[in-house]
Amino acid sequence: LDDLAAKEKPDVVIIMMGANDAYNPIRVDGQKVEFGTQGWDTFYLGRARELLSVLPNHTMVYWVGLPIMIKPGYAERIKKENDLAAQACLERSGAMFIDTWHVLTEDGQTYASHLVNEDGRTVKIRKTDTIHFTLPGAYMLSDRVMEVLQDEIELIPLKEQ
Repeated sequence: LDDLAAKEKPDVVIIMMGANDAYNPIRVDGQKVEFGTQGWDTFYLGRARELLSVLPNHTMVYWVGLPIMIKPGYAERIKKENDLAAQACLERSGAMFIDTWHVLTEDGQTYASHLVNEDGRTVKIRKTDTIHFTLPGAYMLSDRVMEVLQDEIELIPLKEQ
């Protein structure tokens, strides 16, 4: 990423990642560190800060948080990752965390595998693994991101460029 950022000098970077991060322990100085410990939190926050720091200072960074998950324990882990990513964004000028926890829910709080789309049709939004998105689900998430971007930066439709 360092080389790519230096070469391309992006004005805007959008990040969304981490769905597998809370599943596995990490190794810090040769020691296994489990999720749910202060050591894991410190390491994860440090890595988020490091990721943001390799981008040029002029680059606006939008870190898209992960949406709610079906399994309560996993959802809590993802919420913790989101909290740490949001903290890292608060510490870097020009970075913003976009909360999407509520986007793929029926009521803002409850996981949904199907939702009614803008055409009034019920569509499947999650794949059978209950984590990844179908194309309609990805569009719903990207609509949320575009709402934020439109408020933050001047977007010019491709045909007007």
